[in-house]
This record gives sequence, C-alpha cells and structure tokens, in this order.
Amino acid sequence: LRHSFISVMAVRVDLDKIKLIVGHSYSMDTLRTYDQKLEDNIRLAGTIIGEVWDAVQKA
Repeated sequence: LRHSFISVMAVRVDLDKIKLIVGHSYSMDTLRTYDQKLEDNIRLAGTIIGEVWDAVQKA
C-alpha cells in the first residue's frame, strides 16, 4: 500500500523543461529543494498510511 501511494502521489518537477523555458538561474536550486521536500513529505505520508493500514489489519 505504501509503495502504491508513493507511486501515485510522486509528482516530479521536470527541471530540464523548466530550464528550457525560463533559462537556468540560481532559482533552479530552490525548485530542486522544493521537489525533494515534496518527495520526502509524500514518503512520510505513505509510511503513516502504511502503519495505519497494518494496525487496522491486525485489529
């Protein structure tokens, strides 16, 4: 369940396409950082949902 959630929710920022549109600048690191934070939050949410699901299955 956790893996499926992460697969469905993993929204990736395509940095290469953004660079082509707006040109490369110092802000690209900000976008990369935001993308990493988003991925970490999705992973954490998936872990919590997985733990709740396991607890429900055991109940």
